[in-house]
Amino acid sequence: MTHRTIAVIGHVDHGKTSLVKALTGIETDTLKEEQARGLSIALGFASRAAPGGQLHFIDAPGHADFLRTTASGMSGADAVLLVISAVDGIQPQTLEHLKLANLFGVRHVIIALSKSDLVSGDAKAAQSELVMQLLTSFAFETSSITPCSSKTGSGMDDLIEKLETVIDWPMTRERPGDVYLPIDRVFSSPGAGTIVTGTLVGGVLTLDAAISLNPSGQTISVRGLQIDSQDVASASSGARVAVNLRNVDAKSIKKGQVLCAANAFQDSDRFDVYLEDQTSGLKHMQHVMVLIGTSAVPARLRLYVSHSTSEPAFAQIEFKSPQVAFSGQRFVIRNPASAETLTGGAILDPNARLLTRHKAEHISVLEVTLAGEPMAIADALALRDQGSFDLATLARLSRQPVDELAAILGEAFEASSDGLAFPSADVSSLQKKYIETLTDLHAAHPCRPLISADQIHAALRPASAPLITWVETQLRDDSRIRQDDRGVALVSHDPLAAMSPDQVAAYRAAETRLLEIALHSAPVFDPEPQTPEQDDLLYLLVWTGRAIQFYNHSLKQRFMLHIDAVAAAHETLVKTFPGEMSFTTGDARAALATNRKTIVPLLEHFDRIGATTRNGDLRHIAQQGMADEPCAPVSSS
Repeated sequence: MTHRTIAVIGHVDHGKTSLVKALTGIETDTLKEEQARGLSIALGFASRAAPGGQLHFIDAPGHADFLRTTASGMSGADAVLLVISAVDGIQPQTLEHLKLANLFGVRHVIIALSKSDLVSGDAKAAQSELVMQLLTSFAFETSSITPCSSKTGSGMDDLIEKLETVIDWPMTRERPGDVYLPIDRVFSSPGAGTIVTGTLVGGVLTLDAAISLNPSGQTISVRGLQIDSQDVASASSGARVAVNLRNVDAKSIKKGQVLCAANAFQDSDRFDVYLEDQTSGLKHMQHVMVLIGTSAVPARLRLYVSHSTSEPAFAQIEFKSPQVAFSGQRFVIRNPASAETLTGGAILDPNARLLTRHKAEHISVLEVTLAGEPMAIADALALRDQGSFDLATLARLSRQPVDELAAILGEAFEASSDGLAFPSADVSSLQKKYIETLTDLHAAHPCRPLISADQIHAALRPASAPLITWVETQLRDDSRIRQDDRGVALVSHDPLAAMSPDQVAAYRAAETRLLEIALHSAPVFDPEPQTPEQDDLLYLLVWTGRAIQFYNHSLKQRFMLHIDAVAAAHETLVKTFPGEMSFTTGDARAALATNRKTIVPLLEHFDRIGATTRNGDLRHIAQQGMADEPCAPVSSS
């Protein structure tokens, strides 16, 4: 069954509630105060069956004091029934309500020229002409005027016929693909518990469905569903729904919150938006009231300047507390001081980030998001974010399911398993630059077995870190580079083969010097400090397994020992402290005839590789774990 929701709007005392009663038989003014004052204060609800579907009417207050309530009823409507008294004609709230409907993206309006039995035919014609002139200033796609009277019944058949056509009208308003129901009433019912009502803007809501209450993210479940007071197993988009919620107190829920499909929507304190009216006098960082869904929320407005005009067509709405919305959702901005409707528009990104740089590129993203072409949005995101973007962001902006994006992007983009996308052209270009950079660094430092990854990454910026990591991973998987936590190198790079004869001689002299030093830390090269090339040679000794680098934490000093010296030290300790014989650090230092700077890191190294076992201040030689490789060249840095 097709469901359509129609907001009944218009100036106070123009006969909206009487007209709804004549159409549905339901009195929507149910509050004692409404009945006493003869004035709608809260939203009223009624339904009427139509060929092929159901029409749901939201009777909105007509008084200016309740405009926020009127807006909450209008925000999810598929069409509006504008009631204009044939006696009084167009009034201030007639204009205000039409403006709200237009800003909320309603494109279908039916006008009931009410109380037509009280005026002459010429007067009705004159009023109809004025209304048609008024409608030309708005962007409604369909409109009609029907003189009628809820008192005499004249014109009601014609009005009903036009209302029933709403079932077949194409709905142009953007809808989310998942369950999204802004709450407009909350109450408790004896024997049932907590019940909320609202217009189901998107998705299909079913019994026992797990849903989230946003903002807050609380997960709750559906105990019961009703449409037009009838129990149903499911509700589809456009329906007015009463939802009985399980295990949640009505006092913990507020009007303006949203029932959402679990994990489908994320709260955010920033929305990037398109402003439909650029001549509204808005100011940068202005405090405003945002009407969205069934809520009215204070916010601050950051204006952007688009590329095509000097006027601000785009803005960021900054809330004091997180809100929930969907891409394409319409909103209205009002001045909280003057209670004046300023403008409205559409949400482009309901999970926007604070913009601190790349403003021009960000505006380009918003411009193509407004156009709605996924590939153009992907290109703009990649440009803004230096070659990488989150597929979830593209799905949100383009309003496309994430699992359909791969087919849309085709071979123009590559995607990682963690949901990132990269332009294929950027990947290819950066791979080439990576190899060229690494080749140049190897040429400059032939003795260095590995180049610092940070050094490579710095040369590849401003490419994003995710893009660099993606390229690096591919090069490693293709066996073009080798990499560990110490650095990266071309697979073809052999530092021993790349050294000049002088460098080979220096390398051998350094190893000889380490053997001479034995367990006494001393400069390997004379004079100190070492040159960059000498640093590379020492690093090469560690990399080839000929030396181990140690670090004394208390002295904050590094030193190196030859692997043979370390192996000899282990043999000495085994002979000096056989079996389960314990020894202290001082005992080991005396046995090895070394100093405290060396002995502490050396013993910690033996502990780490399983050569010794420590218990407090005592150690003993481990009986297993060292037989195969007693002095593995593991860096102690």
